Amino acid sequence: MHAAFFVVTVPLGKPKWMSRDDVRRLHDAGHTVAAHTYDHHRADRYTGTDWDTQLVQPRATLEAITGAPVRHFAYPYGDWDASDFAHLDQAGYVTGYQLAERPVDPTRPLLTLRRTLVGSTWDGPALLAAMTRP
Repeated sequence: MHAAFFVVTVPLGKPKWMSRDDVRRLHDAGHTVAAHTYDHHRADRYTGTDWDTQLVQPRATLEAITGAPVRHFAYPYGDWDASDFAHLDQAGYVTGYQLAERPVDPTRPLLTLRRTLVGSTWDGPALLAAMTRP
């Protein structure tokens, strides 16, 4: 089974955090490496240069590590605003993932996909139950 890993880039290589080699190994093992901002600030509060810092730079960092395009983004805390969509488009993302509590935006469904946070203690049945919940 493969997974998507939404990586925050500021802690890469710091003690007790993922290293760049860890990210490369995830990609090489067939997992999706995606962006989760530079430092996990809420996307619905970005202004000015935040867009470059939080969207563009992390994508470039992850692409340099994996050698592959990074096209997917997860909103920190699942929070987004419709005004974010143009910035995600400009940064080159094709999907944006929120948390399951909010409905998908009918005008931009690919930028408001729902994601499930997987608990480290979940077994197969618990994962299936979470995936099939409405």
